[in-house]
Amino acid sequence: MKSTARIIAAAAAAAIYGGAAAQSLDNALAAYSQLDLDGATEILDRLKPAARKGNEDAIEQLRERITLASDMLARVQQLEILDSMTVAADDFFRAYKLHPSTGRLATADVVAGGDSFEIVEPVYVSENGDDMIWVGYDSSEAEYPAMMESVRLADGSWEAPARLFTRADIFGDGIGGALSAPMLMADGVTVYFAADGPASLGGLDIFMARRNADGFLQPTNVGMPYNSPADDYMMVIDEAAGLGWWATNRNAAEGEVTIYIFAPSEMRVNYPADTEGLADIAMMRTVEFPADRGERLAVLRNLMPARAETDEFRFALPDGSVATCLTDFNNAEARDMMEDYLAAEKDLKSAMTILAHKRLLYGRGQHDLADDILAAEADIDRRRSELKSLRSAIARAESR
Repeated sequence: MKSTARIIAAAAAAAIYGGAAAQSLDNALAAYSQLDLDGATEILDRLKPAARKGNEDAIEQLRERITLASDMLARVQQLEILDSMTVAADDFFRAYKLHPSTGRLATADVVAGGDSFEIVEPVYVSENGDDMIWVGYDSSEAEYPAMMESVRLADGSWEAPARLFTRADIFGDGIGGALSAPMLMADGVTVYFAADGPASLGGLDIFMARRNADGFLQPTNVGMPYNSPADDYMMVIDEAAGLGWWATNRNAAEGEVTIYIFAPSEMRVNYPADTEGLADIAMMRTVEFPADRGERLAVLRNLMPARAETDEFRFALPDGSVATCLTDFNNAEARDMMEDYLAAEKDLKSAMTILAHKRLLYGRGQHDLADDILAAEADIDRRRSELKSLRSAIARAESR
């Protein structure tokens, strides 16, 4: 018996693929995006010469991804999904509730000297707060982002951020592309991150790599159902809580992502390759929760020690103290300017998110965005300069 999701998917496919329009490459991509590999292959095979002309590279790339997806579809991991939630994509990581021993996902302002380079949130901070990794651009000339790390020194200061790798570095294929959403396991060796490029299914895929004395070993794609033709990222294995997390924009409205919470297992067990509806399972179109999920999620809440309310912000004052809310300011003018500062900071983060997305699209071949990217970079530089001036003005007003 077909599920409602499969009936809807079949109806949508009939609408998309029907008629003469089914000869287009766009329809092959649409079929592939739903993991209809047979449908995508059939459309490609039927493409007329006129549709093939000028699209040879794109057709070949799609065929390669169909082959990759077919291989992954034969090894879909059996996952026990405990919960899911749909949140805004801009600050999705705030929904992750991790055991303190796992570390935390933080905003860019935790990185010392972060004003001098672009940081793509979130920043992963280790349990003891002495190690941070993130994705960013280590120079204004950098075309692609790099994985960065900073470690707290014995005297309490932070070492200068060090570049760990770019996509081209770690995959060893010389191909630039996007990186995103790193998470370092408690062993200090295993890192999860997202990347695009030939080794992914189309958007960002989640990879795992291990560090040795010489750097990082070749990454491994974690496969399905974690990855899909959409963007999938921010894998966190919370060993203390016995929970795993990842985010995806498949099956989500524009500007939103779905976060799945699952029960990680020490040994990977895959579905049989002939399982009915395997594509639906891999795409998370049909999800069944276990009967005891409420109890198991309550375990997480019990594991989490009581935490102080999250600071509204952190702003260094001239006397050496740190303001964490507006009432910490004694000067009314400084308080008003701080409100302006927070609004401007939020606008800057939104602009940086948009720029990061445009750079991602540029890396995927949309080179007509070059002028937009340059304009966005100039706009971000202007915003940063204004924030710096506003910080100084706030400090002067508060010290009166």
